[in-house]
Formats: sequence, structure tokens, C-alpha cells
Amino acid sequence: MTLALTGIRTGEALGLKWDDVDFADSSLNIRCAIYRGKETTPKTSGSIRSRPMAPELRQALLNHKTIAVYNQASNYVFASSSGNPLNPDLLRNTLQNALRTIGIKFNMPRADGLHLLRHSSGSLIYRRSGGDLKKTQEWLGHSSERITLKTYVHLLKDHERTSADDLSRAVFAPPSTPVREQIN
Repeated sequence: MTLALTGIRTGEALGLKWDDVDFADSSLNIRCAIYRGKETTPKTSGSIRSRPMAPELRQALLNHKTIAVYNQASNYVFASSSGNPLNPDLLRNTLQNALRTIGIKFNMPRADGLHLLRHSSGSLIYRRSGGDLKKTQEWLGHSSERITLKTYVHLLKDHERTSADDLSRAVFAPPSTPVREQIN
């Protein structure tokens, strides 16, 4: 839920500590990431950012904190049984099993990984914002619009259909009839 509703990278989610979760402001503060099991800085300077939490995510994290063994400010939000960050391979396997269970199959290798949630988030923000590339770039924490456009913004089939229909109307629209003035 955190990956799908925030568009953050898997390593950024795994690097979240309870101190980074601001329940009063309903936001997550992305300050570090986990890469190969080690704490590091996020990928780019633009990746250090605040991310708003939807009410559903806020409630889910409140529930998670209530039942979590490691729930102190300096503990990882997504901690393993030893208190270390969760292993992304285990998370990926869980996602892939869930997708298979509900009958979703992917034709491309690696398309069913956790990064799928980041791609979906970026594509939906782009579409819902009316194609605002800057907004999408900031949402994803990219350092350039080029990366956002080339890698993350995917045209959805119905969006392509709308574009085709718009083009057809523009090309085949009947010419406008001039308005005649009435002679009194």
C-alpha cells in the first residue's frame, strides 16, 4: 500500500523509520533508503522529500504501528523479525504470488516486481494531472523531466483511444458555416 499510494522507491520505503512518519501532518519524510541491506541516502537530491499520505495509508500505518514489535521512533517501519529492514526479495515474491493468485500474468520479464507499483503511480499521476510532466517528476522525486517522460510515463490504452478520437474529429470535422447576419 505504501509503494502504490506514494510512488516512492522500494529502498526508500524500506528505509522509513517511525520518526519519518508524521501522523499529525499525514506525511512521510523520505530521508534514507536501503540498498543491498545497508542504509544509504536516497538516489538523488530530489529524492529527499515529503510524501503526503492518503487517509487509507495513514490508517494502515497506524494499525501497523500498533501491532509492530519494533515501533519506536528509530525503528524501521517495515522491519524483519530481527528489527532489520525487510528483504525486498521476500516482498517481491509475495507480490508475484498475489498477482498469480488473482490471475494477473505479465509477458515481459521483471514486469511483475515491486517497481511496477512506482511505474503505475507515476503513470496515474501523469494522466490525472492532465499530462503535467513537472508534477509527475516532483511526485517521483526525479532530478530531470527526461527520466520521468522516457521511463515512467506510460500511455494507457484508453488514453491512446482518446487521442485517436480527438485527432479524427479534428481531421474530419465539417467546416464551420459562417454566421449570416439577418437583414431587417
